[in-house]
Amino acid sequence: MRIRDSAGIRIVEYPSLSPEKPPFITGSPFPQQGWARIDANFSIDTVPYRDIGGSGNEIELDPVYSAAFGLSSDRTMIADANRLILADSANRILSVSGRRGSGPGEFQQVLDACRTIGDTVLTVDALRRVSVWTAKGKHIRTVQKDVPIVLGSCDRRGQFLSVDGPAVLRMPADGGQRFVEYVLRSSDGKVVEIVGKLPGALMAGIIVWDPAFAWSDDELVIATGRTYELIWRRPDRTIRQIVRFTGPAPYITEAEWETLLAGAVPRGSTPENRKWVEGTMGPTPRAPFPPHGIMKTDPQRRVWLSDFADASRWTVFSHDGMLVGRFKLKGGPPFTSIVEIGKDYVQVRESDPEGFTHLRFYRLRERR
Repeated sequence: MRIRDSAGIRIVEYPSLSPEKPPFITGSPFPQQGWARIDANFSIDTVPYRDIGGSGNEIELDPVYSAAFGLSSDRTMIADANRLILADSANRILSVSGRRGSGPGEFQQVLDACRTIGDTVLTVDALRRVSVWTAKGKHIRTVQKDVPIVLGSCDRRGQFLSVDGPAVLRMPADGGQRFVEYVLRSSDGKVVEIVGKLPGALMAGIIVWDPAFAWSDDELVIATGRTYELIWRRPDRTIRQIVRFTGPAPYITEAEWETLLAGAVPRGSTPENRKWVEGTMGPTPRAPFPPHGIMKTDPQRRVWLSDFADASRWTVFSHDGMLVGRFKLKGGPPFTSIVEIGKDYVQVRESDPEGFTHLRFYRLRERR
Protein backbone atom coordinates (compact mmCIF):
# COMPACT_ATOMS: atom_id res chain seq x y z
CA MET A 1 0.00 0.00 0.00
CA ARG A 2 1.19 3.51 -0.83
CA ILE A 3 -0.28 6.73 0.60
CA ARG A 4 0.63 10.10 -0.86
CA ASP A 5 -0.71 13.61 -1.28
CA SER A 6 -1.37 15.18 -4.65
CA ALA A 7 -2.47 18.83 -4.58
CA GLY A 8 -4.32 18.28 -1.32
CA ILE A 9 -5.96 15.01 -2.42
CA ARG A 10 -5.19 11.89 -0.39
CA ILE A 11 -4.17 9.06 -2.75
CA VAL A 12 -4.22 5.47 -1.47
CA GLU A 13 -2.83 2.88 -3.89
CA TYR A 14 -2.60 -0.90 -3.64
CA PRO A 15 0.07 -1.94 -6.19
CA SER A 16 -0.24 -5.68 -5.52
CA LEU A 17 -4.04 -5.81 -5.84
CA SER A 18 -6.18 -6.08 -8.95
CA PRO A 19 -9.88 -6.79 -9.54
CA GLU A 20 -11.14 -10.37 -9.76
CA LYS A 21 -12.18 -11.83 -13.08
CA PRO A 22 -15.86 -12.85 -13.10
CA PRO A 23 -16.78 -16.38 -11.94
CA PHE A 24 -18.34 -17.30 -15.30
CA ILE A 25 -14.82 -16.97 -16.75
CA THR A 26 -12.66 -18.41 -13.97
CA GLY A 27 -14.99 -21.18 -12.79
CA SER A 28 -12.98 -20.96 -9.57
CA PRO A 29 -14.35 -21.12 -6.05
CA PHE A 30 -13.81 -18.14 -3.76
CA PRO A 31 -11.19 -16.98 -3.00
CA GLN A 32 -9.42 -16.83 -6.36
CA GLN A 33 -6.41 -14.65 -5.58
CA GLY A 34 -4.30 -14.17 -2.48
CA TRP A 35 -5.71 -10.76 -1.63
CA ALA A 36 -9.17 -12.26 -1.43
CA ARG A 37 -8.11 -14.02 1.77
CA ILE A 38 -7.78 -10.78 3.76
CA ASP A 39 -9.93 -11.07 6.89
CA ALA A 40 -12.49 -8.39 7.67
CA ASN A 41 -12.55 -6.77 11.11
CA PHE A 42 -16.22 -7.69 11.41
CA SER A 43 -18.31 -10.81 10.99
CA ILE A 44 -21.79 -11.51 9.64
CA ASP A 45 -23.95 -14.15 11.29
CA THR A 46 -24.83 -17.15 9.15
CA VAL A 47 -28.41 -17.43 10.49
CA PRO A 48 -30.81 -14.50 9.92
CA TYR A 49 -32.73 -12.98 12.80
CA ARG A 50 -35.51 -11.90 10.41
CA ASP A 51 -36.70 -13.47 7.17
CA ILE A 52 -39.24 -11.85 4.83
CA GLY A 53 -40.64 -13.83 1.90
CA GLY A 54 -40.43 -17.45 0.86
CA SER A 55 -42.92 -20.26 0.41
CA GLY A 56 -45.88 -20.06 2.77
CA ASN A 57 -45.03 -16.50 3.86
CA GLU A 58 -47.78 -13.90 3.69
CA ILE A 59 -45.38 -11.69 1.73
CA GLU A 60 -44.22 -13.14 -1.59
CA LEU A 61 -41.40 -11.08 -3.09
CA ASP A 62 -40.47 -10.19 -6.64
CA PRO A 63 -37.24 -11.85 -7.89
CA VAL A 64 -36.19 -8.77 -9.92
CA TYR A 65 -36.25 -6.15 -7.16
CA SER A 66 -37.30 -5.95 -3.53
CA ALA A 67 -36.00 -4.03 -0.51
CA ALA A 68 -37.17 -3.39 3.04
CA PHE A 69 -36.80 -0.21 5.10
CA GLY A 70 -37.19 -0.03 8.86
CA LEU A 71 -39.32 2.91 9.96
CA SER A 72 -39.18 4.83 13.24
CA SER A 73 -42.53 3.27 14.20
CA ASP A 74 -40.92 -0.22 14.30
CA ARG A 75 -42.84 -1.03 11.15
CA THR A 76 -41.24 -2.01 7.86
CA MET A 77 -41.90 -0.68 4.37
CA ILE A 78 -41.17 -3.21 1.64
CA ALA A 79 -40.73 -2.05 -1.95
CA ASP A 80 -41.62 -4.80 -4.41
CA ALA A 81 -42.20 -5.07 -8.17
CA ASN A 82 -45.43 -3.03 -8.37
CA ARG A 83 -46.38 -2.26 -4.78
CA LEU A 84 -45.34 -0.98 -1.38
CA ILE A 85 -46.10 -3.23 1.58
CA LEU A 86 -46.32 -1.94 5.15
CA ALA A 87 -45.64 -4.78 7.57
CA ASP A 88 -45.13 -5.24 11.31
CA SER A 89 -42.16 -6.90 12.99
CA ALA A 90 -43.82 -10.32 12.60
CA ASN A 91 -44.07 -9.82 8.79
CA ARG A 92 -47.84 -9.40 8.91
CA ILE A 93 -49.15 -7.18 6.13
CA LEU A 94 -50.76 -3.99 7.47
CA SER A 95 -51.43 -2.28 4.13
CA VAL A 96 -50.53 -2.47 0.44
CA SER A 97 -50.08 0.61 -1.75
CA GLY A 98 -49.66 0.95 -5.48
CA ARG A 99 -50.33 -1.45 -8.31
CA ARG A 100 -49.12 -2.20 -11.81
CA GLY A 101 -49.91 0.64 -14.19
CA SER A 102 -48.73 3.91 -15.73
CA GLY A 103 -50.68 6.41 -13.65
CA PRO A 104 -49.75 8.34 -10.49
CA GLY A 105 -49.18 5.95 -7.60
CA GLU A 106 -48.73 3.02 -9.98
CA PHE A 107 -45.59 1.16 -11.00
CA GLN A 108 -44.05 -0.44 -14.05
CA GLN A 109 -41.49 -2.61 -12.28
CA VAL A 110 -39.76 -0.90 -9.36
CA LEU A 111 -35.99 -0.82 -9.96
CA ASP A 112 -34.82 1.19 -6.95
CA ALA A 113 -36.10 2.60 -3.66
CA CYS A 114 -34.75 4.48 -0.67
CA ARG A 115 -35.84 5.84 2.69
CA THR A 116 -35.24 9.52 3.41
CA ILE A 117 -35.38 11.78 6.47
CA GLY A 118 -38.80 11.54 8.13
CA ASP A 119 -39.43 8.01 6.82
CA THR A 120 -40.50 9.21 3.38
CA VAL A 121 -39.93 6.50 0.76
CA LEU A 122 -38.89 7.15 -2.84
CA THR A 123 -39.27 4.61 -5.64
CA VAL A 124 -37.94 4.57 -9.21
CA ASP A 125 -39.59 2.39 -11.83
CA ALA A 126 -38.73 1.27 -15.35
CA LEU A 127 -40.55 4.27 -16.86
CA ARG A 128 -38.02 6.61 -15.17
CA ARG A 129 -40.68 7.82 -12.76
CA VAL A 130 -39.84 8.90 -9.21
CA SER A 131 -42.72 8.41 -6.76
CA VAL A 132 -42.81 9.75 -3.20
CA TRP A 133 -44.73 8.02 -0.39
CA THR A 134 -45.40 8.64 3.28
CA ALA A 135 -44.45 6.19 6.02
CA LYS A 136 -48.04 4.91 5.94
CA GLY A 137 -47.90 4.19 2.23
CA LYS A 138 -49.87 7.24 1.10
CA HIS A 139 -48.89 8.46 -2.36
CA ILE A 140 -47.64 12.07 -2.38
CA ARG A 141 -46.56 12.61 -5.99
CA THR A 142 -45.07 11.00 -9.07
CA VAL A 143 -42.57 12.84 -11.24
CA GLN A 144 -41.45 11.62 -14.64
CA LYS A 145 -38.24 13.01 -16.12
CA ASP A 146 -37.19 11.92 -19.57
CA VAL A 147 -33.61 11.46 -18.40
CA PRO A 148 -31.70 8.37 -17.28
CA ILE A 149 -31.88 8.07 -13.49
CA VAL A 150 -28.81 6.65 -11.76
CA LEU A 151 -30.00 3.69 -9.69
CA GLY A 152 -28.67 3.60 -6.13
CA SER A 153 -27.93 7.36 -6.08
CA CYS A 154 -30.76 8.50 -3.77
CA ASP A 155 -29.51 10.38 -0.69
CA ARG A 156 -31.12 10.90 2.73
CA ARG A 157 -32.78 14.13 1.52
CA GLY A 158 -34.50 12.33 -1.33
CA GLN A 159 -32.20 13.73 -4.00
CA PHE A 160 -30.97 11.57 -6.84
CA LEU A 161 -28.57 11.71 -9.78
CA SER A 162 -29.58 11.75 -13.42
CA VAL A 163 -27.51 11.69 -16.60
CA ASP A 164 -27.69 14.58 -19.06
CA GLY A 165 -27.19 12.48 -22.17
CA PRO A 166 -27.16 8.79 -23.15
CA ALA A 167 -27.41 6.33 -20.25
CA VAL A 168 -24.85 4.00 -21.87
CA LEU A 169 -22.13 4.77 -24.40
CA ARG A 170 -20.49 2.30 -26.77
CA MET A 171 -17.01 1.26 -25.64
CA PRO A 172 -14.55 3.27 -27.77
CA ALA A 173 -12.04 1.43 -29.94
CA ASP A 174 -9.17 2.45 -27.66
CA GLY A 175 -11.00 1.08 -24.59
CA GLY A 176 -10.68 4.43 -22.81
CA GLN A 177 -13.04 6.12 -20.38
CA ARG A 178 -15.75 8.54 -21.50
CA PHE A 179 -17.37 11.23 -19.35
CA VAL A 180 -20.95 12.50 -19.22
CA GLU A 181 -22.72 15.30 -17.38
CA TYR A 182 -24.49 14.36 -14.13
CA VAL A 183 -27.23 16.39 -12.47
CA LEU A 184 -28.46 16.21 -8.86
CA ARG A 185 -32.26 16.53 -8.67
CA SER A 186 -34.73 16.87 -5.83
CA SER A 187 -37.61 14.44 -5.37
CA ASP A 188 -39.87 16.73 -7.43
CA GLY A 189 -37.46 16.49 -10.36
CA LYS A 190 -36.02 20.01 -10.09
CA VAL A 191 -32.30 20.58 -10.62
CA VAL A 192 -30.43 21.06 -7.34
CA GLU A 193 -26.91 21.10 -8.74
CA ILE A 194 -25.02 20.48 -11.95
CA VAL A 195 -22.60 17.90 -10.58
CA GLY A 196 -20.36 17.99 -13.63
CA LYS A 197 -18.65 15.48 -15.86
CA LEU A 198 -18.05 12.10 -14.28
CA PRO A 199 -17.37 8.62 -15.73
CA GLY A 200 -20.17 7.30 -17.94
CA ALA A 201 -21.37 3.74 -18.49
CA LEU A 202 -19.69 1.93 -21.40
CA MET A 203 -20.97 -1.11 -23.26
CA ALA A 204 -19.41 -3.75 -25.50
CA GLY A 205 -21.47 -6.78 -26.46
CA ILE A 206 -23.41 -7.88 -23.37
CA ILE A 207 -20.91 -6.35 -20.92
CA VAL A 208 -21.44 -2.95 -19.29
CA TRP A 209 -18.67 -1.05 -17.50
CA ASP A 210 -21.02 0.75 -15.16
CA PRO A 211 -19.87 3.38 -12.64
CA ALA A 212 -21.42 3.17 -9.18
CA PHE A 213 -22.46 6.02 -6.87
CA ALA A 214 -23.29 6.12 -3.17
CA TRP A 215 -23.54 8.77 -0.47
CA SER A 216 -21.43 8.72 2.69
CA ASP A 217 -22.95 11.48 4.82
CA ASP A 218 -22.67 14.48 2.46
CA GLU A 219 -19.82 13.08 0.37
CA LEU A 220 -20.49 11.43 -2.97
CA VAL A 221 -18.43 8.26 -3.47
CA ILE A 222 -17.80 7.28 -7.09
CA ALA A 223 -16.54 3.92 -8.37
CA THR A 224 -15.44 4.75 -11.89
CA GLY A 225 -16.49 1.51 -13.62
CA ARG A 226 -13.56 1.37 -16.05
CA THR A 227 -10.71 0.88 -13.56
CA TYR A 228 -10.68 -0.09 -9.88
CA GLU A 229 -10.77 3.45 -8.54
CA LEU A 230 -12.90 5.04 -5.81
CA ILE A 231 -13.29 8.83 -5.53
CA TRP A 232 -14.63 10.69 -2.49
CA ARG A 233 -16.16 14.02 -3.59
CA ARG A 234 -17.00 16.74 -1.04
CA PRO A 235 -20.20 18.85 -1.20
CA ASP A 236 -18.12 21.76 -2.58
CA ARG A 237 -17.21 19.50 -5.57
CA THR A 238 -13.57 19.12 -4.51
CA ILE A 239 -12.02 15.66 -4.26
CA ARG A 240 -10.92 14.54 -0.81
CA GLN A 241 -9.55 11.10 -1.55
CA ILE A 242 -8.85 8.55 -4.31
CA VAL A 243 -8.30 4.82 -3.74
CA ARG A 244 -6.90 2.64 -6.52
CA PHE A 245 -5.93 -0.96 -7.16
CA THR A 246 -2.92 -0.57 -9.45
CA GLY A 247 -1.99 -4.21 -9.88
CA PRO A 248 -2.12 -5.77 -13.35
CA ALA A 249 -5.56 -6.04 -14.95
CA PRO A 250 -5.16 -8.07 -18.18
CA TYR A 251 -7.38 -7.31 -21.13
CA ILE A 252 -10.21 -9.66 -22.05
CA THR A 253 -8.79 -12.40 -24.26
CA GLU A 254 -10.27 -13.73 -27.49
CA ALA A 255 -10.95 -17.05 -25.74
CA GLU A 256 -12.82 -15.30 -22.89
CA TRP A 257 -14.89 -13.29 -25.37
CA GLU A 258 -15.72 -16.53 -27.17
CA THR A 259 -16.89 -17.96 -23.83
CA LEU A 260 -19.25 -15.00 -23.45
CA LEU A 261 -20.46 -15.43 -27.02
CA ALA A 262 -21.19 -19.12 -26.42
CA GLY A 263 -23.27 -18.20 -23.37
CA ALA A 264 -25.17 -15.55 -25.31
CA VAL A 265 -26.25 -17.92 -28.11
CA PRO A 266 -29.36 -19.91 -27.12
CA ARG A 267 -29.19 -23.68 -27.45
CA GLY A 268 -30.45 -24.96 -30.75
CA SER A 269 -29.79 -21.66 -32.52
CA THR A 270 -29.33 -21.70 -36.27
CA PRO A 271 -26.06 -20.52 -37.86
CA GLU A 272 -27.92 -17.35 -38.88
CA ASN A 273 -28.86 -16.65 -35.25
CA ARG A 274 -25.29 -17.20 -34.12
CA LYS A 275 -24.03 -14.82 -36.80
CA TRP A 276 -26.50 -12.19 -35.61
CA VAL A 277 -25.32 -12.58 -32.00
CA GLU A 278 -21.69 -12.36 -33.12
CA GLY A 279 -22.51 -9.10 -34.89
CA THR A 280 -24.19 -7.78 -31.75
CA MET A 281 -21.26 -8.77 -29.54
CA GLY A 282 -18.73 -7.13 -31.84
CA PRO A 283 -14.96 -7.60 -31.61
CA THR A 284 -13.15 -8.31 -28.35
CA PRO A 285 -12.85 -4.97 -26.52
CA ARG A 286 -9.43 -3.56 -25.63
CA ALA A 287 -10.18 -3.52 -21.91
CA PRO A 288 -10.19 -5.71 -18.82
CA PHE A 289 -13.49 -7.01 -17.46
CA PRO A 290 -15.42 -4.45 -15.39
CA PRO A 291 -13.62 -4.05 -12.05
CA HIS A 292 -16.65 -4.02 -9.77
CA GLY A 293 -20.41 -4.32 -9.45
CA ILE A 294 -22.67 -2.37 -7.08
CA MET A 295 -21.64 -0.14 -4.16
CA LYS A 296 -23.11 0.50 -0.70
CA THR A 297 -22.10 2.63 2.28
CA ASP A 298 -22.84 2.06 5.97
CA PRO A 299 -23.36 4.24 9.09
CA GLN A 300 -19.64 3.84 9.95
CA ARG A 301 -18.89 5.56 6.59
CA ARG A 302 -17.34 2.42 5.16
CA VAL A 303 -17.66 1.70 1.46
CA TRP A 304 -18.72 -1.78 0.31
CA LEU A 305 -18.00 -2.71 -3.31
CA SER A 306 -19.16 -5.96 -4.89
CA ASP A 307 -17.36 -7.95 -7.56
CA PHE A 308 -18.50 -7.68 -11.14
CA ALA A 309 -21.20 -10.30 -11.93
CA ASP A 310 -21.11 -11.64 -8.36
CA ALA A 311 -22.85 -9.57 -5.68
CA SER A 312 -22.14 -12.25 -3.09
CA ARG A 313 -18.45 -11.21 -2.96
CA TRP A 314 -17.53 -7.85 -1.43
CA THR A 315 -14.51 -5.67 -0.64
CA VAL A 316 -14.82 -3.09 2.14
CA PHE A 317 -12.89 0.15 2.66
CA SER A 318 -12.83 2.51 5.62
CA HIS A 319 -13.59 6.23 5.38
CA ASP A 320 -9.85 6.94 5.04
CA GLY A 321 -9.37 4.41 2.22
CA MET A 322 -7.92 1.55 4.24
CA LEU A 323 -8.80 -1.96 3.09
CA VAL A 324 -11.02 -3.28 5.88
CA GLY A 325 -11.57 -6.73 4.46
CA ARG A 326 -12.95 -9.04 1.82
CA PHE A 327 -15.64 -11.63 2.32
CA LYS A 328 -18.26 -13.78 0.65
CA LEU A 329 -21.91 -14.13 1.54
CA LYS A 330 -23.34 -17.62 1.52
CA GLY A 331 -24.98 -18.48 -1.77
CA GLY A 332 -23.71 -17.01 -4.99
CA PRO A 333 -24.59 -15.30 -8.27
CA PRO A 334 -27.08 -14.36 -9.46
CA PHE A 335 -29.36 -14.85 -6.48
CA THR A 336 -27.51 -13.17 -3.61
CA SER A 337 -26.90 -9.47 -3.05
CA ILE A 338 -26.64 -6.96 -0.22
CA VAL A 339 -29.57 -4.54 -0.12
CA GLU A 340 -28.59 -2.41 2.88
CA ILE A 341 -25.99 -2.21 5.64
CA GLY A 342 -27.25 -0.88 8.96
CA LYS A 343 -25.45 -0.11 12.20
CA ASP A 344 -25.54 -3.74 13.36
CA TYR A 345 -27.13 -5.70 10.50
CA VAL A 346 -26.87 -6.55 6.83
CA GLN A 347 -30.00 -6.96 4.69
CA VAL A 348 -29.51 -9.56 1.96
CA ARG A 349 -31.78 -10.42 -0.98
CA GLU A 350 -31.39 -14.11 -1.80
CA SER A 351 -33.27 -17.07 -3.24
CA ASP A 352 -34.02 -20.37 -1.51
CA PRO A 353 -33.69 -23.81 -3.19
CA GLU A 354 -37.32 -23.60 -4.32
CA GLY A 355 -36.66 -20.34 -6.16
CA PHE A 356 -38.52 -18.03 -3.76
CA THR A 357 -37.01 -14.62 -3.01
CA HIS A 358 -36.21 -13.62 0.57
CA LEU A 359 -35.10 -10.45 2.32
CA ARG A 360 -33.02 -11.72 5.23
CA PHE A 361 -31.47 -9.72 8.03
CA TYR A 362 -28.16 -10.90 9.50
CA ARG A 363 -26.36 -9.45 12.52
CA LEU A 364 -23.19 -7.54 11.74
CA ARG A 365 -20.69 -7.89 14.59
CA GLU A 366 -17.63 -5.69 14.95
CA ARG A 367 -14.44 -7.38 16.13
CA ARG A 368 -12.68 -5.42 18.86
